Amino acid sequence: MDAEREWRDFRDFAYGELELKPAEFWELTLAEFDSMARGYRRRQERKEREEVEQWRRTRLVATILVNAHRGASQLAQSPEEFMALPGDPPPAPPMSEETFDETMARLAEFDNLQTAA
Repeated sequence: MDAEREWRDFRDFAYGELELKPAEFWELTLAEFDSMARGYRRRQERKEREEVEQWRRTRLVATILVNAHRGASQLAQSPEEFMALPGDPPPAPPMSEETFDETMARLAEFDNLQTAA
């Protein structure tokens, strides 16, 4: 990136996102401008996190409504299945038949221990 383009980007950011007037921009030191830019980015990140959190609440309510009115033969959906959002964990891979059988056998053993006591 050449110096002229870099300064143009600085000015665009200062006049646009930071809403500085040209005189205000040119009176700043680079350290002051950098601090203002970092503050702006932190505010934007916080705003994005808050928006995602609002969508999580909306998704939860929508999932509850969908699940309350699903057919008897339909499986309930999790909020993540209903609508993916940034920051959601990746879906778990399907369990193999072998792992399922092993898990069921261990649960049966545990159940037998509980009923024997």
